[in-house]
Amino acid sequence: MSTDYYTLLGVSKQADAAEIKKAFRKKALKLHPDKNPDDPNAEEKFKDLNEAYAVLSDEEKRRQYDRFGKDGFHQRYSTEDIFQGTDFSSVFSDLGFGNSFFGSMFSGGGAQGSPFGGFGADFGRGQRGGARPRSRPGNDLVMREEIGFYKAVMGGEHRVQINHGGQSRSITVRIPAGIKNGQKIRVRGEGEKTQGGRGQPGNLILQVKVSPHPDFYREGSRLFTRVHVPLTTLLLGGTLEVSLLDPPGETKKIRVKAGTTTDTQMRIREAGGPKKEGGRDDLFVVLKPAIPDELTEEQTALLESLRDAGM
Repeated sequence: MSTDYYTLLGVSKQADAAEIKKAFRKKALKLHPDKNPDDPNAEEKFKDLNEAYAVLSDEEKRRQYDRFGKDGFHQRYSTEDIFQGTDFSSVFSDLGFGNSFFGSMFSGGGAQGSPFGGFGADFGRGQRGGARPRSRPGNDLVMREEIGFYKAVMGGEHRVQINHGGQSRSITVRIPAGIKNGQKIRVRGEGEKTQGGRGQPGNLILQVKVSPHPDFYREGSRLFTRVHVPLTTLLLGGTLEVSLLDPPGETKKIRVKAGTTTDTQMRIREAGGPKKEGGRDDLFVVLKPAIPDELTEEQTALLESLRDAGM
């Protein structure tokens, strides 16, 4: 969706919660697919409208959207995050539609009464006054997808090849920053189609596997890197150059104090992954002694002298 959320709802950026709710209700009744049977894009327009309301009706999501814009917002929130906790049915409760007007976008119940499934259950009426039968959505399609460590930490776009039912297609999926191994991404409308193709397609569920990185790892939301340091630097102190995950190829110099012990953690501020509230987390550097596989005669003699001196 390229259109600004405020533009979709037809409100200003200064609109309060009541204005946003009123604008959404008016547009939802107008743009509902049952009201626009001749528009092939009706369902997509309706989904976009609901997404705009889910964000702007939530104080924290709206604040993040205003701060980072559409692209920055979507790097921090997955589709499921966007709709989590949004109660659509309350917008129309006084019209008597009830929850049967709505379906649920998420099989796990992310949004309450999300108007993404069951178009026409109570809204559309036939010529003889009978309710049109609910159009059953297609089944969800579950896939396992491996992504690189960098993309899992920083977020970004990922190309997915879907091979199903004898057909192949490629789509671009936005990976939210900070996604963990085993988490799922739900891509609406990219699952199995319904028989006859009239109903809403199911969703694509991506089960994410994060590739390991040779130098970096995560513990919770914290990003770590192990750096092997010469023994002389640990003992006498000195400067150490640390490679960063982002920007790739860049390094940062840190100062190691004399007498630093193994497994000491040092911090490089704002060199970790993105925070949801904006900015960057810190990168934690774990210092390990660099033990050579072989010693030269000179190195051996020096170490023996140190041993004899009581070190």
